[in-house]
Amino acid sequence: MSPGTLGVVLPSFVIILLIAAVLKNLMKYAGVNAFLSGVRPCVIAMILATAIGMLLWGA
Repeated sequence: MSPGTLGVVLPSFVIILLIAAVLKNLMKYAGVNAFLSGVRPCVIAMILATAIGMLLWGA
């Protein structure tokens, strides 16, 4: 692995670790759980819409 690869991967990895730590602390609140439960189907729908679009239009 080249040094440039580490410079690209490491910042993203650290950011995701920080977000996971914050979410772990916030999951104890009912409002946060309700919000994430509502967002989850929207994210799945957006991913499926993108995949279907790529399949249909050959991207």
